[in-house]
Amino acid sequence: MSSNYEPLAPYPPGTSPLRGAMKDTFAYSTVKERLPVILTKCVDTLSRELHARTLAAPSSPADAEKAAEAKHIIAEISKLVYELQRDRPLQPLTDTEEDVGVWNATLASLAAKGPATWYQLPWLFIECYLYRKIHELFILTVHWKEYDIFATQQKETSFSGSVKSMEELAKHLRDVQTRTLNDDEQKTVLREFVHFCLWGNQTDLSLLQDVAHADMHKMQQTSAAGLKQLEEKVIVNDTQALLQEIEGITAGRVDIIMDNAGFELYSDLILADWLVHAGVAKLVVFHAKRIGWFVSDTTSRDFHWTLDAIQKHAKAIGDDNLDSRIERWRGLLAAGTWRLQVDPFWTLPYPFWQIPTAGAELYADICKSQLLIFKGDLNYRKCVYDLDWKTTTSVEDALGGLCDARTPPLVMLRTCKSDPAVGLRAGQAEELDRADPKWRVNGKWGMIQFRPRTQT
Repeated sequence: MSSNYEPLAPYPPGTSPLRGAMKDTFAYSTVKERLPVILTKCVDTLSRELHARTLAAPSSPADAEKAAEAKHIIAEISKLVYELQRDRPLQPLTDTEEDVGVWNATLASLAAKGPATWYQLPWLFIECYLYRKIHELFILTVHWKEYDIFATQQKETSFSGSVKSMEELAKHLRDVQTRTLNDDEQKTVLREFVHFCLWGNQTDLSLLQDVAHADMHKMQQTSAAGLKQLEEKVIVNDTQALLQEIEGITAGRVDIIMDNAGFELYSDLILADWLVHAGVAKLVVFHAKRIGWFVSDTTSRDFHWTLDAIQKHAKAIGDDNLDSRIERWRGLLAAGTWRLQVDPFWTLPYPFWQIPTAGAELYADICKSQLLIFKGDLNYRKCVYDLDWKTTTSVEDALGGLCDARTPPLVMLRTCKSDPAVGLRAGQAEELDRADPKWRVNGKWGMIQFRPRTQT
């Protein structure tokens, strides 16, 4: 991997990366407040794990070694908090995974241009580095290599707050799949599932650290009436263009670059089920993260755990519809109609502009697709390179290298949880500022931005 290093793509004239040093931005509040809270939760989770396994008083040499490793990780995470809060320089990674060369070379190239500290480096880079660093702390151990610090206390706990919404959405999917629908009704159903997919992105655990189960269900709008109310919150809405593109696909391939586990993943699965049922897709490829990433991003483990947990819940309450739905999904995976794929590029420091070169094998594969669906705020930031774009910047300009003529049509489904926003009409940002000063970051506003294949 180190031999594949290439410098970060240059910033277009008149733009610069968002940084934690920019006060009155979400980047600043993230570095100052959110990231220390996330790290502190990691310390709390591992401390609980340490005591739950009675490793505080180990009874064997292996237990003693495991306890010592946990204490070392806790100390290192606490050190990260200290360095972050004091704007210290980021340190090179020291493990031996294949992506280390890329990370360290990127850090070195950024350091050559100015202070390589938590507040001064590009916000996107330092956030990604943080999760890669947390991963390093675990893989350098003997006993904690496979431990997901975000799974039990955050991802799995949030699952309980989503089951009611999952039950309702499964019933809706059953109802529409067992009816004979005309073309207009089919389009309406597809529109609903696209919007379910969009608003499922509201439940982001890196932002919602202490949300109650009742509140989580309220956020997961799963009724047609609820979606109609939310549609006015979609500030860029290319749904019609997206539906027209999907209508032109028959027995094709659709790729979903996933974001959060939990309910958002479930809404992705619902959409994928409908695309197969409707004859749009004969192959749906789900792209997961290689490592624990931004607290709630979907890993391969999360994907399979979710299926297991839903089915366990369905059996416990006697919900045959939900149980049979999971069996159908397992069958789609076994038959190869659905494919779960993990590529290291998704957890590298590059913007998606650089997929054609820095992720050449991945790019060659996704170019076989008829539609790319990028889910969530982080993927949006990576697509548009997380720069201080003017909101009236065209989507094509902001997508940069992703507008290569080989790139399939793509859509970004994103609820706004960070500063970047492009493709707005003149004056729209100012209108939004007056209506809701936090529209960029509070997750209450959405974007469905579609880009057709570049014509040559």
